[in-house]
Amino acid sequence: MGKNVSNAKTFLEKRYTDDMELDDAVHTSILTLKEGFLNSIFNFQDVKSIVFFFFEIVAAL
Repeated sequence: MGKNVSNAKTFLEKRYTDDMELDDAVHTSILTLKEGFLNSIFNFQDVKSIVFFFFEIVAAL
């Protein structure tokens, strides 16, 4: 896991809801990546962790 993955995970957890649809989950994960790249806080490992966390959310839906 990357050093700033906790920021991304917090960002996702704040926006996650139990009744979230797939489109909303995809949109939220894209916002997370955008936020990270715009703020230059993610490295490649962080991006891999975000994608993995996103798939965990989708699997739970």
